[in-house]
Amino acid sequence: MKRRAALHDPDIQSFYNMVKTIRADFLHDDLTTNPGLVISPTIESTCTNATSVKLIVYSTKPGINP
Repeated sequence: MKRRAALHDPDIQSFYNMVKTIRADFLHDDLTTNPGLVISPTIESTCTNATSVKLIVYSTKPGINP
């Protein structure tokens, strides 16, 4: 069975773990911790596998931001 390369990428695994932690603490139905504000720019473009993307996530929760 062939596994996706993303499963072995430590940066992707680290990002996944950070998002999982944040989502567990900010439930969709709790308006005090999750008012629903998302700022997400969109860039319409075609990307190749060699494309590099920098993603920055900010949180007010202690210990999440590097």
